[in-house]
Amino acid sequence: MAWLEIQTRERTSASRGKVVKTEERLNLVKEGLGLASLRDALWWGGGPVGVAETYYPHPKGWTFEGARPGQTLDPISVRALTALFRQRLVRPSCEAKWQQVLGFEFDFTQLVWVRFTSPLITPRDFKNYYRIVNRSMLTRNINPEATSLMCRLCKRSLERFSHIGKCQLIKRTFAKFVEYARNFLPGIRLTEGLIYLGLCSTKSALTGSLSALHIILWKFVVIAFVQAEVRGKKYVPEVVWWGAVRRYLARMKVYEVRVQEMARRAVSRGRNFSPDRVSVITRPCMSFDEGGECEPTPQYARLIYALTVYLKVEIPNRLPEN
Repeated sequence: MAWLEIQTRERTSASRGKVVKTEERLNLVKEGLGLASLRDALWWGGGPVGVAETYYPHPKGWTFEGARPGQTLDPISVRALTALFRQRLVRPSCEAKWQQVLGFEFDFTQLVWVRFTSPLITPRDFKNYYRIVNRSMLTRNINPEATSLMCRLCKRSLERFSHIGKCQLIKRTFAKFVEYARNFLPGIRLTEGLIYLGLCSTKSALTGSLSALHIILWKFVVIAFVQAEVRGKKYVPEVVWWGAVRRYLARMKVYEVRVQEMARRAVSRGRNFSPDRVSVITRPCMSFDEGGECEPTPQYARLIYALTVYLKVEIPNRLPEN
């Protein structure tokens, strides 16, 4: 009687599909199999995937285009795959267009795209700003249903995308942002690069909480810009600015509560809490101490007070989100 020791039973407690040797034996006669029916199994990543002689693609014989010499499918990692796929990405056409329009070259990934990764903002905050970065706003000059080609806000110039950053009402809105930002960046100027992309120079851009406020401000600018066309609602720079500030303070409060929870969790587990790691997100407007308590700057505190004066109400501990 022929017996075959089986080594392909998965451990039920394993979560990665690893197989271990078991004591189970298979009676080939009862299964109606002969030795000639046996085939070598192909292993990939610690588990069997099929018959070695017929499986495709073979993990040790194939690889991805652009992989380093000797790097086959079997040992390749997710990190290596991500790097390979990233090399094949086509850069968005808006990157070259922005550099042409602004008249200088800059690192779009490190100065613009990285700003969307801030934990202070959510997709609700930056989805409208994508329309600005990708230059995909529906302006009157390309809208076949538009009754007029003049700017819906200032009524002084032809409405096209290049006019948005030059419109006097929108510039007045971002002038309020610059006035606040100068408390932390004295040399900041109201330029098209700043208005559209948050660029402070050819090699620097807004970071931390100022970057988040800039993106949130664009959210409210786009909303008011669309409502002016669809509902005929008047665009008021002060209303747009304070609406953005209210949302910004709400997001800062949410992050503050999250940091306090992180600090308490670290203490309960006997670990050290690093305030610098979270403070980099909220600087220059606010930072955190070793206990996770926030330390707002005087300028940030004045912004909160100014909003209370504008709303004529006392802000609760957590602002409602718009």
